[in-house]
Amino acid sequence: MQRVQREFVLDKYIQTHKPRNLRGIPRSYSPYKEFEQSLIRNGVTTEELELWGREWQELVHTCERRAKKRALNEVSIETMLKAKLAGTGILYHLRKQQYRIAVTLTMSHNTQATFYIQHSKFREQLDMVLPALAQLNQLMDELGQPIRIRARDYRLKWIDPE
Repeated sequence: MQRVQREFVLDKYIQTHKPRNLRGIPRSYSPYKEFEQSLIRNGVTTEELELWGREWQELVHTCERRAKKRALNEVSIETMLKAKLAGTGILYHLRKQQYRIAVTLTMSHNTQATFYIQHSKFREQLDMVLPALAQLNQLMDELGQPIRIRARDYRLKWIDPE
């Protein structure tokens, strides 16, 4: 964490003072106080260091809030998914990603489907997952064979029927 703070302050120093080179500024292996002292020797005032310290604390606080909100959303998604799938016999697997959760559900004909649920829209999107899964299962049952859906392959030569 201190390494990231050091890079944040160094970036602020570069933006403000636009130095020609960074000689005399110790890198990550030195104590933070020594890093601050080298910045002061290079023309940074204590007021600037205090301002950058406050900006750093605000940034950390914002990131912590976002992380807590994300964790709460992920727990909510998992809880709602368990409640919706209870008694259906459908197995699921969750893969957490930065802005969404990949939910893989088992289907009939020994197939699976992956749905991507965004953290910000999880209530609406989660309500659409089970009906879509039921429709796909019904279609496979009517056809009597599994359906495999993938992203479009741009290497193939596609034929336009018109």
